[in-house]
Amino acid sequence: MGGVVQNMKIGRKLVLGFGAILVVMAMLVTVAIMNMSALHEDLVRIVLVTTSDRPLPPAWPRLSAKRQLPSATVYSRGNGPRK
Repeated sequence: MGGVVQNMKIGRKLVLGFGAILVVMAMLVTVAIMNMSALHEDLVRIVLVTTSDRPLPPAWPRLSAKRQLPSATVYSRGNGPRK
């Protein structure tokens, strides 16, 4: 294998090196997205369990996967929304 790499021109070596890096990066991104999806499912389950004994804040029924609560609103346990 060493002889094959030594006989290559520098351009081909660079292309193979960058290609290998891109493949590794694609694998890392795929694993990260899968883990983030699992984390989101766990977070939803935790929120539903901890809020099952009290009504949801008014903004929650309108939420979808692409929209989030405004960052300035904080919901603390038992106190309702605070600004």
